[in-house]
Amino acid sequence: MAATTAALLPVGLVVAAPLASAAPNAAPPGAFSSSFESADPQPAASAVEVDAKGKPVQANLTGSTRRVLPGTLLGQVAAVTASAENPPNETAAKLADGEPSTKWLAFDRTGSVTYQLTKPTAVVRYALTAADDEPTRDPKDFTLQGSTDGNTWTDLDRRTGQSFAKRFARNTYSFTNTTAYGYYRLVISANSGASIVQLATWDISDGSDVLPPAAPMSTAVGAGPTGGYTTKPGVGFTGLAALRYAGGAESDGRSYATNKLFDVAIPVGPQTRLSYKIFPEFTGGDTQYPSTFAAIDLHFTDGSYLSGRAVVDQHGNPLTAAGQGTSKALFADQWNAVQADIGAVARGKTIDRILLAYDNPRATADTRFTGWLDDIEVTGTPTPIDGSRLTNYVDTRRGTNSTSGFSRGNNLPITAVPNGFNFFTPVTDATSDSWEYHYHRTNNAANLPTLQGLAISHEPSPWMGDRNQMSVMPVAGDGSLTGTPASRAVAFRHADETAQPDLYRVTLQNGLVAEMSPTDHAGIMRFTFPSGSPTGSLVFYNGTFTIGTDGTITGWVDNGSGLSAGRSRMFVSGAFDRAPTASSATSATFDVSANRQVTMRLATSFLSVDQARRNLDLEATGRSFDQIRAAATAAWKDRLGRVELRGATEAQLVTMYSNLYRLNLYPNSQSENTGTAAKPRWQYASPVSAPTGTSTATRTGAKIVDGQIYVNNGFWDTYRTVWPAYALLYPDVAAKISDGFVQHYRDGGWIARWSSPGYADLMTGTSANVALAQAYLSGVKLPDPLAAYDAAVKDATVASGRSEVGRKGIETSLFLGYTPTSTGESVSWALEGFINDYGIGNMAAALAKDPATPKSQRERLKEESRYFLERARNYVHLFDPKTKLFQGRDASGAFLAGDPLDWGGVYTETNGWNFAFTAQQDGQGLANLYGGRKALRDKLDEFFATPENADRPGGYGGIIHEMLEARAVRMGQLGMSNQPSHHIPYMYDVAGAPAKTQAAVREIMRRLYVGSEIGQGYLGDEDNGEMSAWYVLSSLGIYPLQAGSTHWAIGSPQFTRMTVRRTSGDIVVNAPNNSTRNVYVQDVKVNGKKQRGVSIDVAALVKGGTIDFQMGPNPSSWGTGKNDVPPSLTKGDKAPKPLQDITGPGLGTATATGGQDAAKLFDDSSTTQLTLGSATPQVSWVARGSRQKPSYYTLTSGAGAGDAADWRLQGSNDGITWSTLDSRVGEVFRWRNQTRPFQIDKPGRYTQFRLVVTKTAGAAQPTLAEIELLAGGDLDLGGGDITVTATDGVHARSGAPVSVPLATVTGGAADGYRATIDWGDGSPVTDGTLTLSSRAVYRVSGEHTYTTPGYHQANVTVTDGTSQASATVGVDVAYAPEGGLTAAFDTVCIGDEGTLAADCDAKSWAYSRAALAAAGVTPGQRHEVPGTALAFTLPVIPAGQPDNATGNGATIDLHLPVDARSISFIGAGTQGNQSTTGIATFSDGSTASIPIQMSDWTLGGNANGTPSYGNVVVAKSAYRLSGTSRDGAQPFLFATAPYQIPAGKTLVSVTLPTQTGDPRSAGRIHVFAVADDGTPAPALATTAPADQKATAGQSLAANLGSVSGGVPGTTGYRARVQWGDGTAPEDVTIGASGALSGQHTYAREGTYTVHVTAWDTLASSTTAFTVTVARGGSQPAIALPGAGAVTTGDAITVDGSGFAAGEQVTVVVGTDPSRTTTVAASARGTVRASVPTSGDAQPGRYAVTATGASTRTPATATVQVTGRAQAPSYQPRVALMTTEGPRGTSITVDGSGFVPNEEVTIAFGDRLAVKSVRANGDGVISGATVVVPGAAKAGATSVTLTGAKSATTVSRPFTVTGAK
Repeated sequence: MAATTAALLPVGLVVAAPLASAAPNAAPPGAFSSSFESADPQPAASAVEVDAKGKPVQANLTGSTRRVLPGTLLGQVAAVTASAENPPNETAAKLADGEPSTKWLAFDRTGSVTYQLTKPTAVVRYALTAADDEPTRDPKDFTLQGSTDGNTWTDLDRRTGQSFAKRFARNTYSFTNTTAYGYYRLVISANSGASIVQLATWDISDGSDVLPPAAPMSTAVGAGPTGGYTTKPGVGFTGLAALRYAGGAESDGRSYATNKLFDVAIPVGPQTRLSYKIFPEFTGGDTQYPSTFAAIDLHFTDGSYLSGRAVVDQHGNPLTAAGQGTSKALFADQWNAVQADIGAVARGKTIDRILLAYDNPRATADTRFTGWLDDIEVTGTPTPIDGSRLTNYVDTRRGTNSTSGFSRGNNLPITAVPNGFNFFTPVTDATSDSWEYHYHRTNNAANLPTLQGLAISHEPSPWMGDRNQMSVMPVAGDGSLTGTPASRAVAFRHADETAQPDLYRVTLQNGLVAEMSPTDHAGIMRFTFPSGSPTGSLVFYNGTFTIGTDGTITGWVDNGSGLSAGRSRMFVSGAFDRAPTASSATSATFDVSANRQVTMRLATSFLSVDQARRNLDLEATGRSFDQIRAAATAAWKDRLGRVELRGATEAQLVTMYSNLYRLNLYPNSQSENTGTAAKPRWQYASPVSAPTGTSTATRTGAKIVDGQIYVNNGFWDTYRTVWPAYALLYPDVAAKISDGFVQHYRDGGWIARWSSPGYADLMTGTSANVALAQAYLSGVKLPDPLAAYDAAVKDATVASGRSEVGRKGIETSLFLGYTPTSTGESVSWALEGFINDYGIGNMAAALAKDPATPKSQRERLKEESRYFLERARNYVHLFDPKTKLFQGRDASGAFLAGDPLDWGGVYTETNGWNFAFTAQQDGQGLANLYGGRKALRDKLDEFFATPENADRPGGYGGIIHEMLEARAVRMGQLGMSNQPSHHIPYMYDVAGAPAKTQAAVREIMRRLYVGSEIGQGYLGDEDNGEMSAWYVLSSLGIYPLQAGSTHWAIGSPQFTRMTVRRTSGDIVVNAPNNSTRNVYVQDVKVNGKKQRGVSIDVAALVKGGTIDFQMGPNPSSWGTGKNDVPPSLTKGDKAPKPLQDITGPGLGTATATGGQDAAKLFDDSSTTQLTLGSATPQVSWVARGSRQKPSYYTLTSGAGAGDAADWRLQGSNDGITWSTLDSRVGEVFRWRNQTRPFQIDKPGRYTQFRLVVTKTAGAAQPTLAEIELLAGGDLDLGGGDITVTATDGVHARSGAPVSVPLATVTGGAADGYRATIDWGDGSPVTDGTLTLSSRAVYRVSGEHTYTTPGYHQANVTVTDGTSQASATVGVDVAYAPEGGLTAAFDTVCIGDEGTLAADCDAKSWAYSRAALAAAGVTPGQRHEVPGTALAFTLPVIPAGQPDNATGNGATIDLHLPVDARSISFIGAGTQGNQSTTGIATFSDGSTASIPIQMSDWTLGGNANGTPSYGNVVVAKSAYRLSGTSRDGAQPFLFATAPYQIPAGKTLVSVTLPTQTGDPRSAGRIHVFAVADDGTPAPALATTAPADQKATAGQSLAANLGSVSGGVPGTTGYRARVQWGDGTAPEDVTIGASGALSGQHTYAREGTYTVHVTAWDTLASSTTAFTVTVARGGSQPAIALPGAGAVTTGDAITVDGSGFAAGEQVTVVVGTDPSRTTTVAASARGTVRASVPTSGDAQPGRYAVTATGASTRTPATATVQVTGRAQAPSYQPRVALMTTEGPRGTSITVDGSGFVPNEEVTIAFGDRLAVKSVRANGDGVISGATVVVPGAAKAGATSVTLTGAKSATTVSRPFTVTGAK
C-alpha cells in the first residue's frame, strides 16, 4: 500500500512509510466518540483520577473559579439589593458570586449595592473587581458603609480617584473596624465618565486567612460556552452540549489535576488517532491564558499514561496539559482542533480511561481557568487525504470561521480558476455583501449551518464588500419559491461538504446534493434532488432575470458595497440541461421524477448579455460537469504543482497547498474575449475611467477599452509578500498581472492603491510602486517596464488632488522630507512612501542598465535613481531621538508626544511599537539611529517582551478587531495578525542575531496557521494571499525583507526539501536534518558556495539554483559576523543624513524678475504657485544663513500650462558674479503638479542661487509651484546671525489671557536661544517660549493679559548667549465686556485647513471657517434666523482662540436692545443631540428656566436630516475639518427655538448649564452667539483722519478721526491711540460729537502708522492712518478667500490688486474644461471676479491666473476643486445567533456596519426589553445579548437595533415559543 500511495503522489511529495504490521493476534484497533449529547457516552462528573498508589492526581487546585479574599464573607450574604440593575444577566447578585466573568450593571453614573449577612460580622477588608469592558464605567469615588438595621448607616471607608490597572483587575482595600454589622453598603458617588456604572465582584472579608476548602476540578456537561469571538453561543462545537472544565489555584506555584471522564477498553493500533475540540475561555482577561493548560490524557491498562510517552499534536506541540499551555498552542475564547497519532507511541496498548488533565507550572493564587471540550474521538483507522490530486489538500473553507469581531482569515470558500473573472461560493447569508458564509457563528437551533444558495461573487474582502453578486438555491418539491433566502435555507454538516478550488459539493440534510465547478468567465452547477420529490426548482436571487421556455436564462446584476469603486453592471447568460416545466422571473421548476439531476451552465460579462453568451459558449457550452472540473483541476495543478515538499506532515501539506490556493485566487482578471478562441480580442468595461453612457438591460454604459486589466488587490496588504511570491514562484503569471495593473495607469492615469475594482480611497502608501519594482528586479519580464516605472514616478512626484489616487499629503511631504500630521495616518504614509521610493530608485538604476531601455532615457533614470534612494532614507526625519521611536511630526518639525502602545492616529491599523522597525530598506541606518546593532537588538527584545493587551485604542476611539487578533499572537507587541508587523521577525537578521529570527519565524509557522480542520487556518485577515504568501516564502527559508530589491533575508526553512518548479530553472531548498526541534541554521550554501551573510540575492536564482541548509537544535554563530547583515543604503556607524532642502520659510528671501515676490516657490508646499512675469524670468534665492552646497535641485510644475524648458542654475556669493552650476535644455514636465529632480553638474558653496529660465513651453510664461535646493550631510540651515521676524496680525481681547506666536527666529545657536517680550503696555518684561516652527525656524510665543483695548507694539528680543536681535510686533487688543458671551468662550470650534487649531468635539473635528463663510455666515456680519425676526452676529475671534461656550456654567450678560422680546441661541450639539436647561435672570432679580436644546451638528451624519427641538438651520457647511484635512460630514449651525421673554420682564443674563462627562462621548452644547429680535443699535465705527505730517522734536496736535454708533456707556465712549513709535498707548480726547484728538512728540524722523481704538459697552473699533508715509508701487497679485477650495460646479471668487487702473483683467481657471471671465480693474487697481467651475470638473488642484491687458504680468494662485461631499452611508448588518426560543432565552446579537464607537440600542419586540451597547472602532457589535422578557407573547416578533449616530434601524425576526 505504501508503494501505491507514493506512486499516486506528485514528484517530490513523499510520505513516511507506515509502521510494521501488528502481531497476528493483536486486537483490532478500537474506536470511541462522544460529543456529550444525550445519546452519546456520558462522562463522570468531577471525578479525580487516582494514580497507581491510590493518591488523587490533584495539587494546589480547587474546582471553584471564584476569586475571593481570605476570610471572605460572601458565603454569609443572605440577600443582595441595589439602587438599580440590568436583569436578567447583570444583576446585583452577580457581585457576590465571586466570578469576575459576571457583573452588575446600572444605567446611571452612580449607584449603591447592599449586602445583608446571615449574622453580624466585623468587615475590615474588601475588594472590587473591574468588569469586562468600558473602563469609563468603573467606580471612581465610593464609600463603604455599615448598618445594624439597614436604615441607619455609618461610613467605614471612603475612596476617591480610584482606577483599575486593566479589565478584571482586583483592587483590595483595608480599614479599621471593630463593629459587627449585619448590613454593608457600597455607595458609588462617581464613575469614570460613562453614563453607566458596572462592577464584576464586591468581596468583603473579616480579615482572617481562612480560604474555602479545595474541591475537585470541575468537569461536567453543560450547554457550551456563552462567549467566544466566532462561535455560536450556548452550544458545543457540534451538537447542543459540551463538557465544561473549571477550577483555580490556591497559591502561587504549580497547579494541576487530572479527572476521569470515561472508562473504556480501546485497543491501540499503528494508526490510531486521538482528536478533540477544546475551547479555553479567556478567563478574567488573564493574559497568562491559564485555561489553555489543558489536554486530554489516556490511561493504559499497563498503568502508563499517554502524557508520559512524548506524544505531540498535529503541529508538533507536546500533547500534555503543560505542553499545550506552554507552547501557546491553543487560542482562547475559540474552539481549537487537537489531534495526535497516538499509534506511533502507544501501539499495542489498550486504553482503559479517558482523562482530562490540567497542569499550570506557573500559576498564581489569582489563577482561575474555565474551558470546554467537545467531539472527543479515538479512531483506529483514520482516512488519509488522497494526494493524487493536490487540490485534495486544499480546503477553501480555511479562514471562514471568522466574524467582523475576530478574524481567522475572513475568507469566502471560493471555488474558481486561478486569478479568475468570477468566484463561485456557497452562502449561508445570501442577503449579505460582506460576511456571506458563516462557518459556525450563525448556525441554526440544532447547531448546524444552513445553505441559502450557491453564489457568484467578486468579493476581495468582507471589509471591502462584494459586488455584482447573485445566488441560486435549489428547492425540493413544493418548497417556497418566494420570500427571503432564509425561508429557503436548508441545514447541512461541514462533514458533508467538499470544498476545493475545482469543486464545491454539499449534501444537505434533506438529501439534496448541490455541486459547482468553475471556468474563468462561467461555471457549471449540478443539483441532485432527493428521491420521492416529483419536482425540483432553482430560485435566483439578487438580480433581474428572464427565464425562457427553451431552458435559457439571461439577465443583469447591479449591486455592490460602498467601497466597490468603479463597478459597473454585470450581465448573465445561462442554459439548463432541459427546459423547465414552469418558470417565473426568479425561478425555474423541473420534473425530476425520472431524472433527479438538473444541470445549469452560467456565464457572466461586464460588457453585455451577448458577450455573456459568448463567454458561455467559449468556456462551458457542450462541456460536461466532469470535463469542466477536469479543466479547473488542471489549472490548479499547474499553480499548486510549482511547489513540492518533503518532510511535511499532512497538516502542513493542507496548510501549504491551501495557502498557495489563496495566493493564486487574487488578483482577478476583468477582461473578456470579444473575438474567438483562435483569434482572441481582449476588452473590458473600465473600472478606472468615467462611464460613457448609462447601462441598459443588455449593454454596459461603462467605457469599453482594449486590453487586459486585473483588479481586486489592496497593495498595502500585498506588496510585502504576494508580489514577491508571484515573482519568485510564478514569474510568467507575475508578468501578466503586473501589466494588468499598469493598464490602470494607461487607462485611468493612475494605478489603484486599492482596486475593488477601481480606485478605492483606502489604506496608506502607493505600494504598487514597490510591487512592480520587485517584479522587474526579480527578473520578471514585464511587457512594458518603462510604463510601470512611469506610473510609480507619477505616484511619487505628482499631487493628484484626489484622495483615492496618489500619495496623500504629497503637497508638503515632498519638501519637508516627511508627511506631517496634517495628513491622517501620517507616519504610515511617510514610512510606506520611503519603502516605495526605495523600490523606484532600484528600478530606475536597473532600467538604466537594461539594454532594452532607450539610450536617451538612461541618464535621466540614473539621476532619478539617486534621488529616490536618497528619499528612501528620509525616515530619519520621523525618528524622535527622545522616545527612540517613529513619531508623528507636524509641519513645523515638532514631534507628537505619542505613546507607542496607542493604536491608530498617525499609524495605520497598529501602534508605534509595530512601526519602530519600518525602515528595513536601510537596516544599518536604522540600527545607527538606535545606537548600533546591539541597541537595535535590545529594542527588538523589548518589543517581543512587551505584551499587547488590546486595551489602548488610541486614535480609533474604540477597540478594533486587529487589536484583539494582535493580542492573540502572544509574542509581545508583534501584531503578526496584520501586515505592518510581518517583516519584524526578520529584523533580528539586521541586528546581528539571526537565531532569534529563526526561532520567531518557526514559532509563527507552527502556531499561527492552525485550525484548518475547523475553518480557521489564519490569525487575522488573510488579505488577498498576503498571509498565505508569508507562510510559503518563510517555509523556503528566505523572505523579501527589503521589498523593492533583490536582497532577501534568510530565515529558517520548514521542510527537509522544498522545490519550486519553474521553466526558467528550479529552485531547490534542502534542509535534510530539519525538524520542529532543529530550527536553528548552522550553515548555508547557495549554488554550492558557502554563504556567511544572512541575505541572499535572488537574482542568482533567476535561472534556478540550490540553497542547502544545515540545521541544528541550538543557535549557532552563523550569520553573526560584522559583515553578515543585509546590505543597506547607509554605510558605517553614523546616522543617515539624506538630502534636505536648504530653502524654506524663514531661511531666506526669494524674488523673481522685476522684484516679484517669489516666496511661494520656497514655502514647502506645492499648493501655492507663481506665474512668472515673462517667458525668460529669473528666480533668486538669498540665504539668510551661511554658504550651502546643494547637489540636487527640484522644480515642481504648476497646476496650469507653462513650464520651463531650458534653464541655468547659478550660484553667487555677492549677487554680482554668478557661476553656472547646471544647465538644461529641452526638459519636459509630463504632468501638472509634478516634482522633477535634477543633479547639479558642478556643485559649489554659495549664499545666493538663481534659476535663469531661457525658454518656456506650453504658455507665454512659466508657472512653478516649488523649487528646492537639496544638500546632504551636516547642514546648518539656520546659520548666520540671529534674525527675528515679527508675526503679522496678532489679535487679543482685553481682560482675557492671550497666548499667541509673536515672531520667528533663525540663525545663531538654536540650543542657546532665550527670548524676552516687552508687551508694549508698560508691564514688566516676560520670558518668551521657543518652539520649532519649521525646518531650522523657531517660533516665539508668550502669554499676557492686556487690561485695556488698543493697538500695542510689543518688542521681542532673542539672544543665543553671544548675539541678539529683536523685532516689533503689532498686537491689536479688542474690547469685550467682562460678563459677555465671549468671556465665556472655552472651546475652539472653527478652524482653517492646514492648521491644527480647532477641536470642537474633543475628537479633532471642527467647522471650517471658509466653509461657514461659503454657507453665508461670516463673523462680524449680522445674519437673520430664517423664518423669524431674530438676528445675530458671530463675534470676530482670532484664529486658534476660543470661539464658543460649552455647558460650562458661565453667566452671560446679554445687553439686549430694549425692545427685544425673544432670544435664540446660535450653535449646535456634539456627540448627538444635546438637551439642557439654563437659568434666565431678569432685571428684577427673578429667574426662570430656559431650554438650551441643540441638535447634533451633523444630524447624526445625515446631511438631509431634520433638526430636533424646533431648531432652525442658519448655516449648512459643505464639509467639516478633521484635524487639518476635510471630512465628508456636513456640519450645521442652528438657532434654538425662540425663547419668549415674559411680558413686563427685562432679560439681563443667562447662566449656561454645567455639563459633565467625557465630551468625546457625552458631548456638549456649543453657543457661538445669541440672537434677538430687538432693534440693533448702529454699528460702532471709527473714521480715520487724513494722513498727517509732523516735525521731529515738535509736538503734533493730531486729528485722530471720529467715533460714532454703538452703545456708549453712561460716561460715553473711550479711546486710546498708539503712535507707531513703540510707546505705550495713551488715552484720547473725545469731543461731544465724537471727534478724537491727541498730542504726541516724535523723537526721530520716519514714517509711522498710528492706530486709534475706540470702544463702547459692547465692542471696539480700530482705524489707522500714517504720519509722513511713502506709498510704493505694487505688482499684480490675486487671492482666493478661505482655504482656496471649491466644490465642483461652484463659483470661485478671485480678489486681485496691483493692476493698472481700469484695465481689462482676464481670469482663467485651469480646470478641464477651463473657465474664463474678464473684469475691469477699479481706479485703485483692484478686481473681484466670480468664475464658475465646470459641473464635470474632476477633483484636483488647478491653476487660477489673472492677466491684465496692459500690465501683462499674470498673477497666479491655485484652487482645490473637490467633489460633492457624499454623506456617509451606513448599512448595518445584523445576525441573531438564536432565532426562536421561550421566554428567558438569551439571544446573542452580532452586527457590523454601524458608525465606529456609536451607541446602539437593542430592543426586543415593542421595546419590551431594551439594552444599550457600543459598537467598537470598526463599527462592529460582537456577542451582545438581549433576553426574551417574561411579558413577551408567543409568536413572531423581532429584535431591532438602532444606531444613535447613524440613525439607522435594522430588525431581525424572532419567534417566541411556548404557550400563548
